[in-house]
Amino acid sequence: MKTRLTIIIGTIIGLLQSCGTYYYYPTKQNVLNFKEKGDINTSINISEASAINSIGYAFTNNIAFISTYTVFDRYNKASSMKFKIDDYVFDNEIILFKKIGMNIYPAINFGYGFGEIDRNSDILRASIQRQFIQPSIGYSWKYFEIAISTRISRVNHFINYRDISQHNYIYYSNHNNAPWENLGKEIEYFLEPSFTIGLGYKNTKLQFQYASAKPITNVDYSYIDNSITIYLNIILNRYRFINKLKRYF
Repeated sequence: MKTRLTIIIGTIIGLLQSCGTYYYYPTKQNVLNFKEKGDINTSINISEASAINSIGYAFTNNIAFISTYTVFDRYNKASSMKFKIDDYVFDNEIILFKKIGMNIYPAINFGYGFGEIDRNSDILRASIQRQFIQPSIGYSWKYFEIAISTRISRVNHFINYRDISQHNYIYYSNHNNAPWENLGKEIEYFLEPSFTIGLGYKNTKLQFQYASAKPITNVDYSYIDNSITIYLNIILNRYRFINKLKRYF
């Protein structure tokens, strides 16, 4: 009886930990990154499921640029794979933002991203490109901040076949979540609402973000429909930093 229970529990855990192939991810949305001209922003991910690093700069009090590199750890830690290549997406965004009063920051992001999906496959690699627009509004206080945002993404895939033999075709079709042969035939659109809260002091906040992905058009492949990211968001103003240095030298 104990042996059966152990097998059942082990099977359930294995099913929960197993990862299939997903061809779209709702990645981190950049909100409350800049407050004024000269702000340098960096975000360091501390979530286990993915690695996210962002860096950006505000050229004026209303215009900034930021780049975000996201790597997805698709395989569980107990995997027997000795070597794996993670999926990634590299996003670049122009941000138009404005400070209203002392603490309110509406913004709109225009972004272009690209990456590679299913990089460990023996049959194919799927390149992904997307263009998106992301309006947001946030409130930032000394110890607390909150923001809501929605990203509208235009997504298309490009397939690079590596091995299309009949054996691999049957194996791959039976062991993955998505009918991968439909990738790249049509352009898809996703609606991605997000909610972010931050806790910390002044311009250093630990941010918690929930994001979801809802297809607007028909999608025939598997995708991640929600994500939670935790990251450290740091803003350093270039001009204020230089002025502080001048006081000591």
